[in-house]
Amino acid sequence: MDDVAGAAETGSGKTLAFGLPILQRLLEEREKTDTLLAENGEADEKIASSGLLRALIITPTRELALQVTDHLKVVAKGTNIRVVPIVGGMSTEKQERLLKTRPEVVVGTPGRLWELMSGGEIHLVELHSLSFFVLDEADRMIENGHFHELRSIIDMLPVTAGSIEGHSQSTDNCVTVSSFQRKKRQTFVFSATIALSADFRKKLKRGSLKSQPNDAINSIEALSERAGMRANAAIVDLTNVSIVANKLEESCIERKDKRVSSTFFLKKE
Repeated sequence: MDDVAGAAETGSGKTLAFGLPILQRLLEEREKTDTLLAENGEADEKIASSGLLRALIITPTRELALQVTDHLKVVAKGTNIRVVPIVGGMSTEKQERLLKTRPEVVVGTPGRLWELMSGGEIHLVELHSLSFFVLDEADRMIENGHFHELRSIIDMLPVTAGSIEGHSQSTDNCVTVSSFQRKKRQTFVFSATIALSADFRKKLKRGSLKSQPNDAINSIEALSERAGMRANAAIVDLTNVSIVANKLEESCIERKDKRVSSTFFLKKE
């Protein structure tokens, strides 16, 4: 269960690259729980607990978060695994009601996630049960250099085994967990482009990439390390020159009334 730093062009299906392992593990745990219940009348408390947040997936935009949510819901259909989007532009009260159903998988944007987490939303701050942490389109989350909410969320994650070996990390805002829990969290960092140094794994092991508390996260390497990626991480680079899948066409609409632009992709016929 290695961590993964991966790159592939936009529209190539990266969602399933992290979505399928998440769903597979949750289903395997359910099967194990059912088996133990059938044999012994009781189940291992580590896997029997329901209503725990098991996967937190962060994307740079609302549109991408909703797209990822829709894809995972299709794949998870018939499994009773709950996938909920937490994004801006939607009623906070409605999203709080969705979180009260205690979904196993949450897909969100840094701003709205941090708004609810800093407000003490119980389901989002109980991170001791987290088995998967995913940063999708990570290159877009660092390019503007202002995602302080993302850094705050990452700093709330429980310490991983890799970060314990490489360097110490403050746990003032984290839940202290057992070695079993530390070892089991898998980190995925995906982007459309990737630029990792030849000694990236050595840097992870030494902990030399860790930013100072007030520094911006300004590289994929620094972001991966801060998220707790371990030194044995798998690195997969499937990018091509275009960084957009051949069957997609990228378009951008500039809006004069706002300081942001919207990028979307059209499927070529």
